[in-house]
Amino acid sequence: MKRIAFWALVFLAGGLLAPVVDMTLGPLWFSLGWRRPVVDWLLSKGLPPRVASYWSIVWIMLPDWAALVLVGAVIGRVARPGKWLRYALVVGGGFIAYSLIGSIQVLYWVRLAELDGSLAMRTFWGCMVLDLISLILLVLAAWLFGRTRGRPVAEPGTSPIAEN
Repeated sequence: MKRIAFWALVFLAGGLLAPVVDMTLGPLWFSLGWRRPVVDWLLSKGLPPRVASYWSIVWIMLPDWAALVLVGAVIGRVARPGKWLRYALVVGGGFIAYSLIGSIQVLYWVRLAELDGSLAMRTFWGCMVLDLISLILLVLAAWLFGRTRGRPVAEPGTSPIAEN
C-alpha cells in the first residue's frame, strides 16, 4: 500500500508541475512577444502561413520543455541506478495527464457549443505529439544526467568491501 501511495505522489508531482509551468513560465515567455517575429521569420524563409503557425507553437513549448529537462536532470541525479526510467515515466505521465485533461475539456466545450470538431481534434492530436516530445526529453535528460555518469568502473574481482 505504501508503494502505491508513493507512486501516486510521484505521478501527482508530475501533474502539478504542468500547471506551475503553464501559469508562470508560459505567460512570461508569451509576454516577451517573440511568437510574432518567429512567424515572420518563418514566412520570410518561404514557409506557408499555416506551417509557420504550427512551428511557432514549438517556440511556445520551449518553457515546458526546459522545465522538463531540468526535472529529468534532477531525476537522473537523485534516483538510484536502474530506477531513473521508472521515475521519469511516472512524472512524465502525470505531466501528460494534466494536458490530456485540458484537451478533453476543450473537446467537450467544442461539442457543447456545436462547433466544427475537426479543428479541436487536430489541436488535440497536435498537443499529444508535443506532449510525447516532452516525455522523450524528460527521459533523455534523466538518462544523460544519470548518477552513474562519470564514476569509475571497478575492475572485476576488486571490491572496496573486501579490502576492509
